[in-house]
Amino acid sequence: MAEIYTIGTGTWRNIGKAPIHCSTLPFDAFLNGAIHWRNFLPKGGEFIHSFNFDTEQFGTVPPPDHFLELDDFFAEFTTSGVLGGCLFIIHFPDFAKFDIWVMKEYGVKESWTKQFVIQDMYPK
Repeated sequence: MAEIYTIGTGTWRNIGKAPIHCSTLPFDAFLNGAIHWRNFLPKGGEFIHSFNFDTEQFGTVPPPDHFLELDDFFAEFTTSGVLGGCLFIIHFPDFAKFDIWVMKEYGVKESWTKQFVIQDMYPK
């Protein structure tokens, strides 16, 4: 269960069920009135969780399709944040490069675009 503290009243109130999967801390991104964080053990598309302060609701943001295929090991090598007013995911598909995926239209799964590929991080 999740509770929220209201400054000035000194009280906590129950706002319902929180996501049960492990998450990484600190929270990675604040966008559209919500904090977003990457789920440490994604299952069934629950790769990025969110909490909207206006609605006091938890939610999920759909990842790019191929992120659903990531196993727990590779999910550990991702992070999220905000870039140019858009949610992004940095993914390390191997130890020599990383990809930056940007969600161009918030909440629209099809708007994920691979924006950058940084290669040869450790040149020989």
